[in-house]
Amino acid sequence: MKNLIRFSVVKIILVAAVFVFSGNSLKGQQIKLGYINSNELLSAMPETDSARVKLDALSNELGQQLEEMNVELNNKYQNYNRDVATMTPSVKAQMEKDIQDLSVRMQQFQHDAQEDLEIAQRTLMAPVFEKAQAAIERVSKANNFTAILDAGVGVLLYIDETTMIDILPLVKADLGIN
Repeated sequence: MKNLIRFSVVKIILVAAVFVFSGNSLKGQQIKLGYINSNELLSAMPETDSARVKLDALSNELGQQLEEMNVELNNKYQNYNRDVATMTPSVKAQMEKDIQDLSVRMQQFQHDAQEDLEIAQRTLMAPVFEKAQAAIERVSKANNFTAILDAGVGVLLYIDETTMIDILPLVKADLGIN
């Protein structure tokens, strides 16, 4: 998602540069640039907190399952070490296989759990991103902005606040956020 945001910001900067450097085609039109810190906006949105609570719950659930697997692995390993001297070769081989299989399952579970968390994050945050984007577009159109740059992704190196307007307060007001 960050790559998508960065790509969008680069597009906006390129569009703004085209507006700035193509003065002939924009005669009589005022270029109005604004900026917003999208990270700050997203942090202020209650939907983000709700998504974080759900993600934390999923993360805790998956972490608990992994911990249970780890306890099982440790118990098998301790039993193996305790009894290895008295085991028959076939029992020893079976216990070693069981320990190895459980270790492989744990690694696969960790991988799958990470993917599940990433999918859940994308799924839960997509409506939040869409709502924020829609609010930014509404505010931008209502206030006749030519382009909005995102200071939250580290693209802006300099902001002259006399010529650029921070639209975060306007977008927060549009969303009903204090």
